[in-house]
Amino acid sequence: MPVTTAELNSPAAEPSGTKPVTWHGRAFGLEIDSNAPFDSIAAPTDRALTRRVSLDVEPPGALKDVWSPRDATVLSDRSVRAGRPLMRVEADPELGYRIWAPGHGRHLVSSDGTCIRSSVPRPPDRRWERLLMAQPLPLAALLQGLELFHASAVEIGGRTVAFVAESGTGKTSLAARLVSEGAGFVTDDVLALEILDRRVIAHAGATVLHLSDAELSAIDPTKRARVGVALRQTDKVHVAARADSRPRELTAVYFLSRGPAFKALEIEDVSPPEPRQLLASAFITYLETPARLLAQLDFCAGFAQLVPSFRVRVPRAYGAAALAEEIGSHVEREL
Repeated sequence: MPVTTAELNSPAAEPSGTKPVTWHGRAFGLEIDSNAPFDSIAAPTDRALTRRVSLDVEPPGALKDVWSPRDATVLSDRSVRAGRPLMRVEADPELGYRIWAPGHGRHLVSSDGTCIRSSVPRPPDRRWERLLMAQPLPLAALLQGLELFHASAVEIGGRTVAFVAESGTGKTSLAARLVSEGAGFVTDDVLALEILDRRVIAHAGATVLHLSDAELSAIDPTKRARVGVALRQTDKVHVAARADSRPRELTAVYFLSRGPAFKALEIEDVSPPEPRQLLASAFITYLETPARLLAQLDFCAGFAQLVPSFRVRVPRAYGAAALAEEIGSHVEREL
């Protein structure tokens, strides 16, 4: 059910960014005060959330001399063939965190998650916005006390349901199909959560779905407009979904797994889920301080008792349309 922001928090403090604030948005449970607009973030219907982040967008090279820590630790270093860098995350006890990827800018996140500085390519290049939604903003939410699941989520008949799965399993395709059938879009890939008064609250994420040409083309053309408007195309089509930023109570979670061993679709109630399954659902795993790990364990213990959980075994050849129909029917029937 919808949760009012007044239930969640008291009035927010004034923004503390270094650039003049000209735009406001909300994502991952954060009120965002920025000097630039974003097409991947919904505008808030009110301004009552206390968790705030100032987001300063700066030109290329602006942060080149800012990050020169002596004690920086590499938390994550992804590379592709021949050692070519893909993304790096570093931490410094005083400066916070730096997230960098070729062509996607350099992003500095303060240690408390209240400030992000992003040095990015000049317009019309907007590739960097995808990295911002995938790492710096979720990291800021995590640093401010929210938990993150590697999940997509939609609202079906007033019930908010999440789909947890590894990349490539089909959770984005499932969410898009359900939205094309009338579900409300909540988030794709990263779901920010918190426990409030024995309810698990789900926060809207970025408002863009990343779909392949084939996935988008497979949706009935008469229903495709419900999914959203195509903004641009890189390796995927970036589709701006119709979304609002209100917090919602999470009704259920579906853990998806797909493989050749599954001969027929199975949906099994696994409430409460195994602790390892919840811990494996975490989106950002490179923060491993004792305080962070204890907070994660406490959250997972509460989540397991509060949210109905289902395991979905999906045959490899099972299509998104058929899966969406089965999941939609299960939500209507069981929840």
